[in-house]
Amino acid sequence: MTEPIPTVSPRRTPLWLWVMLLLFALSVLIVSSAFQWIVTLDDLPAHVIIDGQEIVNVDPAWFSGWTAVALIVAAVVCVFTLLIVIPLVMLIAIACALIGMALGVVLPVVVVALVLALVLSPIWLSCFIAWRLVKRSTPRGIAAA
Repeated sequence: MTEPIPTVSPRRTPLWLWVMLLLFALSVLIVSSAFQWIVTLDDLPAHVIIDGQEIVNVDPAWFSGWTAVALIVAAVVCVFTLLIVIPLVMLIAIACALIGMALGVVLPVVVVALVLALVLSPIWLSCFIAWRLVKRSTPRGIAAA
């Protein structure tokens, strides 16, 4: 007899990789639309003046060639990092809040329940013994009325 040839299922791309690719595409879209918006502004070049001194003079015409590529790549990396870090920080904050609520609300309730169980244990024990005695005293063939 021949043995069946084992088939191997095709490898699937992990979910986290798809999420990272989606976040990267979103960051490229955000940066490209931001730069497109900056180019369409009418008030450029911009001059930042503080106390009568010109601090910065921003002109988009400066960014040409490799300077523009470097600026766009840096902006994409920054936005991509923010898209990853902000949800993680929020997730950690929510987890800490839930742990705090569990320790602040659930733990005292459990402690009160354990204390009540310990305090009321003699009553429960006497009720259990009485129930066993009543159950044992009834004959097996006759049902208790």
